[in-house]
Amino acid sequence: MDLLSAIPYHGFYWHENVSGQGDSWTDHLIDFETDEWPSITVSGDCDNDGDLDLLTYGWTSYDGSTGKVVWHENIDGQGHFNSEHLILNLRCRFVKAIDFDLDNDIDLVCIDILVRKYRWSGQF
Repeated sequence: MDLLSAIPYHGFYWHENVSGQGDSWTDHLIDFETDEWPSITVSGDCDNDGDLDLLTYGWTSYDGSTGKVVWHENIDGQGHFNSEHLILNLRCRFVKAIDFDLDNDIDLVCIDILVRKYRWSGQF
């Protein structure tokens, strides 16, 4: 299993488990243009081409009052990603990529716990 990480001011990374045993890793920088406080990165096939793309979300202000959700397309199926595509300008505390409405494409559920709001995006 590979790992994904988002590090404030340092970018989004894919950590490839080269041996499959967890004893040899290669780090791949996906995007250096991070927000001030990026959060978790999740994967899903956003464009229905059979490979995993990346969805990231985070705060775009220090106090967490603004944020955005973006996706990075896996352009060749080999882990080469393009720059971000904005999905939502929305502050989120949790994002889940799932086929929520069972129409065979990835949907996003974005939740902001502090203000008790949620948003569902059925299309990218």
